Amino acid sequence: MINTILIFICAFAFVQASAQNSGDEILGFWTTPDQNQILEFVQNGDTYEAVIRQADQAEAVGKTPISGLAYQGNNRYKNGQIYVPQRDMTANCSVKVLSNDE
Repeated sequence: MINTILIFICAFAFVQASAQNSGDEILGFWTTPDQNQILEFVQNGDTYEAVIRQADQAEAVGKTPISGLAYQGNNRYKNGQIYVPQRDMTANCSVKVLSNDE
């Protein structure tokens, strides 16, 4: 089963092989569309964040480009922040975990 995640504002998409329970669907390893990075979404208190676990640029590994995502129900996460290194800026982001049919 392949699920995708959309991060609005920043136009990222990720693919994962499986999902877990309500609120935790985002947890686990996700690959960026260009296949250049593997992110691990982890829970940090009441919010979720993404940690770069594998990347073409070694200096990126271990960094947290996405943080503060709060689960809103219905496979949606809001109020997050994403760091965009190409522009050296931080932007707001939201995520929706999609099923195979979406």
